[in-house]
Amino acid sequence: EKIKLPENEVGEICVTGNHVLKDYFNNHEAIKKNKINVNGKIWHRTGDAGCVQNNKLYLYGRRKQIIIWQGKIFYPFLFESDLRNTYNIFGTIIYNTNNPVVVIESKNEVIIKKIKLDFINHDIIFKNIEFVMFSKIPRDKRHHSKIDYDKLLLIYQSKYKNR
Repeated sequence: EKIKLPENEVGEICVTGNHVLKDYFNNHEAIKKNKINVNGKIWHRTGDAGCVQNNKLYLYGRRKQIIIWQGKIFYPFLFESDLRNTYNIFGTIIYNTNNPVVVIESKNEVIIKKIKLDFINHDIIFKNIEFVMFSKIPRDKRHHSKIDYDKLLLIYQSKYKNR
C-alpha cells in the first residue's frame, strides 16, 4: 500500500523500506511523532515538504519553515533557490510575529532594491513584506549551507525589535 497525494500536490515526504528504522530506543514520543504504521508497514515522516511531478520528487523544504500569510504559501527553500539562481545571492524569508520578512545576505542596498522591485512586479503581495540586509545569515552548525532559521529570527528580532 502507498500513502500518496495526487501528482503536483504538495505534502509531507514520507519514506518506507528496509532502510527505514521501525522505532527508536526508549523514545515512544519520537515513535508517535515520526512513524506511521499502515497495515504493518512503517513509514518515516521526514519533516520535508515536496511533490511528485512526472515521477520525480521535488523538494520544497522543511515543513516547519512554511509560511502562510494572507492566503499565500511561501516555501523558504524555494525562495532561497530563486535568490541563488536569479541573483547569485544568499537569502531567505522568515516569519516574524504576524509578517514575513525577506532577509538578504548583502551589504549592497542597490541589489536589495532590485530584488524587492522584481518580486513586487512578480507578485504585488511583496509590496507589504519587509526586506532587510544582513552582512551574514547564520548557518546550521551541522550543515553550513543550511540556514539556522531559529537563530536568524532571534537576531532579526533583537536588531529590529521596534518593528
